[in-house]
Amino acid sequence: MSQGFATQNSIPNPLTVARGGTGLTTTTANNLLYSSATGVIANLPTAASMQIEAGTLATKGGLVLISSAQATASSAIDFTSINNTVYNSYCIVGDNIIPTTDATSLLMYISIAGTFIGAAGNYRHQNWRYTSSANGVSGSTADTQIIINSSSETLGSSADEVFSFKLLFFNAGQTTQKKRCNWEWSMISSAPTTLSGVAGGMFIGSNGAVDGFRFGMSSGTIASGIFTLYGIKNT
Repeated sequence: MSQGFATQNSIPNPLTVARGGTGLTTTTANNLLYSSATGVIANLPTAASMQIEAGTLATKGGLVLISSAQATASSAIDFTSINNTVYNSYCIVGDNIIPTTDATSLLMYISIAGTFIGAAGNYRHQNWRYTSSANGVSGSTADTQIIINSSSETLGSSADEVFSFKLLFFNAGQTTQKKRCNWEWSMISSAPTTLSGVAGGMFIGSNGAVDGFRFGMSSGTIASGIFTLYGIKNT
């Protein structure tokens, strides 16, 4: 048996729980039905912070998959599906990244008002790295981009010289402060064998809302790798 909806949120002839139904006479838009602690079928309360939005199960305050891109000799990987009214911050994950040109760096640029910015003096970044033989610090206070790896430890182009990172970009939509991000990375290189690092950076060119992210190599293209963008929902 089924129970139809006369209007969007009303159930005119609810099927009782005893007969396998919910017993509800109304529903809440975009919410789910769930079994409560007492076994009663009910509307999932807003306090549970879970709703259906645009056909996607989304948790407020949690990560929501926005887009994923596979690099194949790509000059750049761009993410422009940014919605700062829905998402407060963003998480970007890159995995198994290999450049076509040996000894190059992975770079990130941001977009404001639809334009990716690569002029000198717009970015600051600091990288604390550890290798199998040493450690050190690198960075810049006025760069044309953010360098994701340490500039002292570049990416290799061999099949087993892979690079991975996870980056958090905060408060992309606000327009009163400089934009900030931090990230962690790990890689396998021919010499030394293993490397890892933690880093932070910011865009200092303006306080404009960020509407895109771009990744590319300092020379050549990205031979392979997967880049994934997640949104962190506004509460």
